[in-house]
Amino acid sequence: MFYKTTVLALFVAATLSNVWASAWVNTEFNKSDSIIDYQHSYLVASTGDRDNDGVSDISDAFPDDPAEQTAFYSEDEVSEDETSEIEIILTPPPAVTQEATARLSSVLFGTATAVDDDGESVPLKHNAPKLFPVGVTIITWMAWEEEEDDGVIKKEHVTTATQTVTVTDTTAPVVTPPANITVEATAALTAVTLGTASATDLVDGAVTATADVTGPFAVGVHTITWSATDAAGNTGTATQHVTITDTTAPTLTLTGAAAIVPGT
Repeated sequence: MFYKTTVLALFVAATLSNVWASAWVNTEFNKSDSIIDYQHSYLVASTGDRDNDGVSDISDAFPDDPAEQTAFYSEDEVSEDETSEIEIILTPPPAVTQEATARLSSVLFGTATAVDDDGESVPLKHNAPKLFPVGVTIITWMAWEEEEDDGVIKKEHVTTATQTVTVTDTTAPVVTPPANITVEATAALTAVTLGTASATDLVDGAVTATADVTGPFAVGVHTITWSATDAAGNTGTATQHVTITDTTAPTLTLTGAAAIVPGT
């Protein structure tokens, strides 16, 4: 009887101990979650959250991009230990500056290099467009290590770096003026139809060309400057010459009676 009573007492004590331990653990984990929530709220409030993605700027790898560069990879592709101490050395190409060749220009921006701690090459890619507009484009390069997890290839130790590509537009439009004109004077100042100039820009395409002088013109040679300006403020010019001649003799008109004496 004593033996049975003792065993029963020990069983009850062990059961109560497990219940108390479980309750304590749950309480502590709830406290821990609360502390984490509080710390997260404090970081967001104290350091800011420019992209409003719920991650404080101090902890956000992309504080100005709420998409967090999701164009590169999905969360399912990234292993939970991607932030471990293994280092990937990612070196982007140098910044590139190139003159525009069209509205969207092809640019040779080079290739980044990426190696792990052992000097072994690791996968990398970038988000560069196929063609670049005028202005500054930031290319983001990403490198990572791959590891299989339950048949799924995960990206680990993800590292990013940026490269700047600047496409400039300093090329003026090409202006084609009308043909030169030569006309006989019809008055002290003669009206002339100049024609129409055309202008083409590498970036903006067709642009309007205007003449600095449109007449009327006195007898002589006149230089007309046609100009066209693109969206970047570059101005191209071309000239046209307008010549007003005077080869017509005056017309003599006699009025009234007149005697003409030979030899006078």
